[in-house]
Amino acid sequence: MLNTYSFTLRLVFLFSAVFVQECTHSSDQRVPTPLYKADMNPLTLGYVVSDAVSSTTLSRNKVRWQASFNVANTVQLETDENSEETILLDAESKKIRLGIEYGLTDEWMIGLDLPYIEHSRGSLDSPVDEFHKIFGFPEGPRGSREKGLLAINYTKQGQPLVQRTSSSAGIGDIGVSLTGRIITPFLDRVTVSGKFKFPTGDHKLLTGSGTHDVALWVSVVDSIGQDFAHFFTIGGALIEQDKGLLEDMRVDHFGFLSYGIAWHFNPSIDLKVQLDSRSAIYNQTDLLPLKSSTAVSIGASFALGDRYQLDLAVVEDIHVGSAPDVVFQLNFLSKAIL
Repeated sequence: MLNTYSFTLRLVFLFSAVFVQECTHSSDQRVPTPLYKADMNPLTLGYVVSDAVSSTTLSRNKVRWQASFNVANTVQLETDENSEETILLDAESKKIRLGIEYGLTDEWMIGLDLPYIEHSRGSLDSPVDEFHKIFGFPEGPRGSREKGLLAINYTKQGQPLVQRTSSSAGIGDIGVSLTGRIITPFLDRVTVSGKFKFPTGDHKLLTGSGTHDVALWVSVVDSIGQDFAHFFTIGGALIEQDKGLLEDMRVDHFGFLSYGIAWHFNPSIDLKVQLDSRSAIYNQTDLLPLKSSTAVSIGASFALGDRYQLDLAVVEDIHVGSAPDVVFQLNFLSKAIL
């Protein structure tokens, strides 16, 4: 864990240096929204995550909403003979999320996060195999498994700690967030956010973590000349102990960060690439799906008139085995509507 925070600290200093060296900023430039990144690993999906839209605050009494759909297809199989552990993740996980935000003042807003989660057989197994072949991504254990199976199993020292072979779905863990804007003379947007997550899902069905979680994070969005912008988020979360999913081997806190770049391709399209990473949520294990995670998102944001925006992205695990093989993401959001 110390190595994780040392690495994070170095990144903070690096990006801070980049931000400070930024040149001029035009007041009428668009400020892009980071891509919404959901952690789609079935065994970590239920824990608290930061909100992408919170990088820009609302005016007093204004409302906006965001609807997202993420579908992850993964086949991960790993065994550690020393610790007598085996994990098999062969599933298709879907997350539908509705986010609503309300401006309390011109600088502060409150948000509500309403997720719905489903785990089922892999209907996208064949298309994902072709996707990997086209782009030359590693296949891992996909080639040795039949198509259309569902298995989310984790065994340690002969004890089955997680075992699901049937589909499950339900309301996920609801979150409430508070975001405030910090005014700075040399950055376009700086916000600080806090979020509290309630265990409204069912950790036995893997639709929630079974824990109360709290997260704090800082987000920065800044222009690079006229055609580019970048965004950075860093934060951490606290997890309630002695209850919930895999409670005996879970840490009580974890850190997360992301960095992305947007290219203003034309007045209606921003092309984006974003790197997301988090530290491990579980300890006492060397299995990659239960340790830290790093993934890259590649996508675009399309302005639909003056009031709406559509984000499309593909998320790939660049640390193979630490995240789902591929995630397809659709995010539809409004600007202030009241």
